[in-house]
Parts: sequence; structure tokens; C-alpha cells
Amino acid sequence: MATILLLEDNNELRGLLRQALEFGSHQILEGATGVEGLRLLENAPATPDAIICDINMPEMDGVTFIRHVRANPLWAKVYIIVLSGHEEDVEFALEAGADTYIQKPFSVLGLTNLLEERLGS
Repeated sequence: MATILLLEDNNELRGLLRQALEFGSHQILEGATGVEGLRLLENAPATPDAIICDINMPEMDGVTFIRHVRANPLWAKVYIIVLSGHEEDVEFALEAGADTYIQKPFSVLGLTNLLEERLGS
């Protein structure tokens, strides 16, 4: 079982992803903004194994969030998957430190398979 931080401002999509990830026996921390994500990271009992992060979120976008994560030595090696419907976000997300990028719309099964492959769960 892995711990995954899920950041997505679309409540319906976040709920769907949470259910799919919980079905895979993962523990989920979730929020709708980068600000919430940083708060969750700071208060988590342990560093999550992976972060799934939307790019376009209110308060703090995903690219800014990723830069904060990568700047903190405690979180610098967490595996980060970025989700976005805008192809132009790819370069910015990867430059900020994302490990991989998934274009919306996407297959939930493909996302869960990627996590299982990466995390070995």
C-alpha cells in the first residue's frame, strides 16, 4: 500500500481518482489547490510515495506547487505525475520537476497501472 497525495480542483474527477486509488489499497491525501497540497505535506505523518497533481488549480497552480515540493529536501524525491488538458503545460511541468505527464482526458486504468509499475504496489 502506497500513500498518494492527490491534488485536483475538479471535485468529480478527484472523487473518481480517489475511488480508483483506494480500490488499489492506496492511502489517499487529497486537496483542490497547491496551497492545500503543501499543508497536507507539512502535516502528513510520513512523506507520500507519489503525488498526482493537476496543473490549473486556484490559489497555487501545479507548476508552482511542484517547485515548492522539489525545493524541500524531505519531498525532493517523491514521484510526481502531472495531469493537464493543455499540451503546452508539459514543458513547464517537467522543468519544474514533475517525473511524468498525463494528458487529459486519460484512462484511469492507465494511471493506476503507471503507479503500480512505479511504486511496485
